[in-house]
Amino acid sequence: MRRPLLLGTAMLGNGSPTGYAPPKRKRSDNIMQFLKTASWVILAVAIALFSKANWDIQPSYSGRVPIKLWDDWILLIRLPVLIVSAFLLGLLPMWIFARVSRWSIRRRLQNAEQALAASTTPPAPAPVISTEPITTPIDVAETKL
Repeated sequence: MRRPLLLGTAMLGNGSPTGYAPPKRKRSDNIMQFLKTASWVILAVAIALFSKANWDIQPSYSGRVPIKLWDDWILLIRLPVLIVSAFLLGLLPMWIFARVSRWSIRRRLQNAEQALAASTTPPAPAPVISTEPITTPIDVAETKL
């Protein structure tokens, strides 16, 4: 089946005018991507609302949380900044662990693919079998007599 030309541009091997077509996603992949994005948006909105509500508290309270670092050092920090920074500090080790795991799995997969590519050699060509009878010079000489 021939594919039509698009406004005078030729389609290349995979059917797209540019030669590159992104891989088609399954419906379940699209739904999962939407759910991931929606959950991050909900989390961001929740953090923003929490920060807005707690940025400036009652006039009798400065809106800052005292954190005692050493005997005479006290850090005054706003509550939303404290909560978000605690969340990020808790998230950081797990994020690093996930990245290291992915890197390790990719490295092992690449090594396995390279070993497989090195171990597979092309098969030897099949021997050519002739259907004609093999004649020797002696057979040719006997037929002339």
